[in-house]
Amino acid sequence: MKYFLFPVLFLAAQLSAQTTFRTSTLELELDARAQVVRLTDPKTGINFAVPSNPGNLIRIRNINKQELAPLSVKAQKNTLRMSFEGGIELLLQVSEQPTHLRFELIRTRNSDQIDAVFWGPFNTTIGDTIGEVIGVVRNATFALGLQSLNAKTVGGKFLTEDGSSPSFAGITGTAAAPETFGSSLQAFCVNFGRTRGARVLDYQQCKSCSVPPIPGFMLEGSAVALFGVPTRDALPTMDKISVAEGLPHQTIDGQWIRLSPRRNRPYLITGFNEKNFDQMLGLAKRLGFYSIYHEHPFENWGHFDLIKNQFPNGRAGLKACVDKARAQGIIVGVHTLTNFITTNDPFVTTDLKKGLQDLGSSPLAAALDETATEILIDDPLHFELTTTLNAVLIDDEIIRYQEISKDKPYRLLQCVRGAYDSKAASHAKGAEARRLADHGYKTFFPGWEMQKQMVRNLADFFNETGVSHLDFDGHEGALATGYGDYGTNEYVDAFLKQVNHPVFTGSSIMNHFYWHNNSYINWGEPWYASFRESQADHRFRLQPFFERNYMPNMLGWFLVTPSTPADDVEWMMSVSAGYRAGYALVLGQEAYEKNPEIDRIIETIARWEKAKNLGIFTDAQRLCMRD
Repeated sequence: MKYFLFPVLFLAAQLSAQTTFRTSTLELELDARAQVVRLTDPKTGINFAVPSNPGNLIRIRNINKQELAPLSVKAQKNTLRMSFEGGIELLLQVSEQPTHLRFELIRTRNSDQIDAVFWGPFNTTIGDTIGEVIGVVRNATFALGLQSLNAKTVGGKFLTEDGSSPSFAGITGTAAAPETFGSSLQAFCVNFGRTRGARVLDYQQCKSCSVPPIPGFMLEGSAVALFGVPTRDALPTMDKISVAEGLPHQTIDGQWIRLSPRRNRPYLITGFNEKNFDQMLGLAKRLGFYSIYHEHPFENWGHFDLIKNQFPNGRAGLKACVDKARAQGIIVGVHTLTNFITTNDPFVTTDLKKGLQDLGSSPLAAALDETATEILIDDPLHFELTTTLNAVLIDDEIIRYQEISKDKPYRLLQCVRGAYDSKAASHAKGAEARRLADHGYKTFFPGWEMQKQMVRNLADFFNETGVSHLDFDGHEGALATGYGDYGTNEYVDAFLKQVNHPVFTGSSIMNHFYWHNNSYINWGEPWYASFRESQADHRFRLQPFFERNYMPNMLGWFLVTPSTPADDVEWMMSVSAGYRAGYALVLGQEAYEKNPEIDRIIETIARWEKAKNLGIFTDAQRLCMRD
């Protein structure tokens, strides 16, 4: 890291030696270089900043990948004007609120020279509890937090060129990070208004992938909130910040979901249809669950057409199910993979396919007729990776290939022409062969504009049917756009803004801004073994992660089969009570009809849920139940 600083006397003429901003419970002091020298609790006078390693209010990374602090800072009323090497300037607007300090980037100069803007790090001496995703650190008495205020402001350290920092099932997260002196709080905004190079997902060949600019994208508008409060007031303060700043603010019975005692309710996953819905709805009522969630309702992902033999009346048939459940106080959910596109979807089988995401391209080295099974290309870089579909888009034809030749002239070998309802055709020398991004589930990914249309399609489905529960499984797929956490944030944020009713949401990943849109994380696959064995360690390991990030405790999915014993369910329910945790019960019609202990299983769950809701267990009892 390299800093360029003018002499202190010059800086002092621009910014007083100390500039202080205040809330009712925090004082932030910047020195003449806009370094953070005080993060003080005014009630106790304790300064939680790190004298030996002062953090920063804001920095930049230029297009040469140099991280730069301001050369000069000038304060004018509620703004801070900062000048950097290369003629770059940032203008920040500062707002002192009772609960938090608000900082927003409102103007830039020479933004084409900026690769990313960094908020922080705000270095602190607090290291007791670090909420790595939510961006809150706390000890027994005081908490400090940094909140991003929009989807493009990503909480965390800038660690990857695409700007991704998701927490995969509670393994990572750097919005708050442990440091030798305590902790740090940070966020960033990547300049997606310019062409960038970035690695996409796990495609090794994409280290040099070109990520095109997003039309109209601006660094301006990136904003954060900083707060410091007594530890007991941290979550209620975040509630107030969420309302004041217009952040996503989901409620249950009028109470913010993060504070609601009903925030981690269990739900039923099953495969219902128009004929058996009454039976499955009755099951959900016997269990005392709030939601009945369809495990696989769609014949395609992208346009979200329902499977016809399940819903012969289409969306109207599903809506009738939703209305029937709502009348009995139960909601209906559906399952899909976030932005994964099946090969039978119109996004693939029509001329819309040109909007699919690619990893890169190469001109054809020779003309190609409609029968050729080898394709000559100029550049092998993006074609050497072997994936599930190995698909190339040339003009309007999708072609699959087996492998690429190892020596020049580079050839795509054993090609299958006219794949996925496209038509084999002739292609001229120099035509672009685009290597499509795909996944092991035999699906493609959308480009940015197609992803926006996919979100509209999903929102339209929810608006037409009234469905109000969705797990963003495969949420990390939105990273395939090349826009990092902004891509994952924007998918959900745009979807929820377009749906005309509240939707409860889960996900396969968690990141800082998405925390505000998310209802719970319930990751834990039940397919590998019994209740007590299938990923049990992982389920338990997630609970401290949930707790330090103010998230509801959830145990994941549990599968009831025709042979599942009631004793296994008893064990699951005791653990659920021990952690005050929710879960998803996967129970299909076969298990419902053939498991000889099904009535005992249902009665066990209903009895334990009633006991949990009454709060009859002592802390000592719950600690034993966790074992």
